[in-house]
Amino acid sequence: MRVRFTHGAAEWPTHTRFHAFRVRLASAAGLDLESMEGFGGSERWRSVRDAIAPLLELSEPDGELAPLLYAPVGRRLRELIPALPEGDQASAVELANGLMQAAHERRRFGFRPGD
Repeated sequence: MRVRFTHGAAEWPTHTRFHAFRVRLASAAGLDLESMEGFGGSERWRSVRDAIAPLLELSEPDGELAPLLYAPVGRRLRELIPALPEGDQASAVELANGLMQAAHERRRFGFRPGD
């Protein structure tokens, strides 16, 4: 099942691929996603002070971010794009654009039901 969002054109063909993207995104931010609660580890999310954390923590397939987080997460994602592998950059740009669009429109941002 594809992973898509309510805003923007970002999508991944499977949840496994989206998870792999989040692992690389966390690494670009200096975080080890696999050490975090919900991903097999015991480190608590509230100990993470990076603005990208809410996107990394977002539960699939029904999670959504709080509206006040859209813009900060989108800005941080844009900052991290150069540190991502080239193959992830276009999707990351689309995801950041979707977050910023939702912030501008003051509308819900979250996972969209897949195919």
